[in-house]
This record gives sequence, structure tokens and C-alpha cells, in this order.
Amino acid sequence: MYDKPEKLVSRRRIISLAVASLLVISGCARFRRDSDLEQAQNELRVLLEDIADSDAERAELVSISQRIETEVNALVNAQQEFLSSFDDQLNSYDVSEQQVMATVNSFTPQRVSMRNNLLGLQSELQAALTPDEWAAVLEALNRKGAALSSSTSTLS
Repeated sequence: MYDKPEKLVSRRRIISLAVASLLVISGCARFRRDSDLEQAQNELRVLLEDIADSDAERAELVSISQRIETEVNALVNAQQEFLSSFDDQLNSYDVSEQQVMATVNSFTPQRVSMRNNLLGLQSELQAALTPDEWAAVLEALNRKGAALSSSTSTLS
């Protein structure tokens, strides 16, 4: 079946390297839109609307919440695109190690940038709230993060 054992070894090396890279980059996960994530996003939005004392404050907090939701959705979509491309490469017998690494390396800065954007929005939200309000919102953000993490499953 395999007339070139070095190709098989090379293929195994690529797969091992790819799996190791994927574990580091994405936590061995494929994002799926999940009702828990949507519920957590809605919970955050409602909490922020309830916290606001004025229409102006409500608009500011809801705006931040919407930007967080947009960034989370963009991260989910980028992760799906990355994994689709990655899967396609792994399923191609002709893929080279350099091609796989180029795919992995091209996604890393995008993922880091998106993560940093989310952290910046979190800081912006914290600055707009009192410490007690922040504690309640932080719990909602943690549930949202848990929903995002639990909406990840094994690679398919």
C-alpha cells in the first residue's frame, strides 16, 4: 500500500506536529455555536441593561456588550475557518509540513489579536462599573467564558 516508508514517517511526523500545535493553539477544540453561549451572551446583555441608572449609561454598557458579542462571534468564526483549513490539509496526502506550519502560524497572531481585543473590552466594561456591579458582571463573564469553553468539543 505504501511504497515509500519515508513518506509515511513524514506524514506521521506532520500529523504529530499538527496535533501538538493544535493543542497549544486551540485547546484541542472546535467551536460550535451553542445555546449555552447564546444564553450567556443574553444574560450579560440583560444584566448590563439592569445595572444602568440612565439611558446614556445603558447605551454605553449595551454597546460594550454588543462589541464583546461581536468579537466572540468573530473568534468562533475564525477558529472554525482555521480548523476547516487545517483539517483539509491533514486530509490531503500531498500536504507538506511547511504548509501545515504556515496555516498554524498564520492563525496565531489573529487569535492573539482577537483575545487582546476581548481583554480590552473587558477592561473598558470594568472601568464603566462600580466594584459591586463589576463583581456581578464578572460572574456573568465567567459563565460566558465557561459556555464558550464548553461549546468546544473534540476535533471532527
